Amino acid sequence: MLSVITMVNLNNIWNIENIIKLLLFIVIVFLLVKILFPNFRYSHWFTKKTNGFKIPPNCYLCKRGLDTEDKCDLIYFTETPLNVVKSLSINFDNAEWFCTEEHSRLAKQFKHLTYKEATEQLKCIIGETREDSQNIRLDGLFMSECTSCGAIARWTGIIDEEEFENSIELGVLMYCDICVNSFLDIKGSLQEYLTKTPPVFIPGRRL
Repeated sequence: MLSVITMVNLNNIWNIENIIKLLLFIVIVFLLVKILFPNFRYSHWFTKKTNGFKIPPNCYLCKRGLDTEDKCDLIYFTETPLNVVKSLSINFDNAEWFCTEEHSRLAKQFKHLTYKEATEQLKCIIGETREDSQNIRLDGLFMSECTSCGAIARWTGIIDEEEFENSIELGVLMYCDICVNSFLDIKGSLQEYLTKTPPVFIPGRRL
């Protein structure tokens, strides 16, 4: 009887020792990865924000993604300073999934903004009503006459392209906050400028 108890205790000790060794091994590997690959982003190993992890890669703006077998890209925005995060109690994550087919190319144009600024602007841009776009921010770098009501429309921050019979032209996506009309402004004089030196969107800029 005593020998059986001794064997059980020895087995327990052996299991605990192995568990400790395994944990130490994991910690050592983790530290080595951090030292050898300082720019490695661990969030690629997880999938969006649930207790610090990333939920399945579904587009933030539509239903495409894992559930529909569509590819999504993880887009990183400018990190919000830690002191701002703490003072405002806002989401500190700086990455989000967007479908490769449509919304990834839009999101990439706002990588210089914070997560909150970028995602709110994107939601406003794809909205269809005044309520959807009530928080949209515009840049006065580009201004043109609204194609619907004739009021002044300003730039949303998006540079897009339109395909014609023999060419593809670049344009700036404009928005009129009077009649909630958005349109792509394509001018010949813009083509070289948009191609060679794409402008940076600055919300609220007035010229």
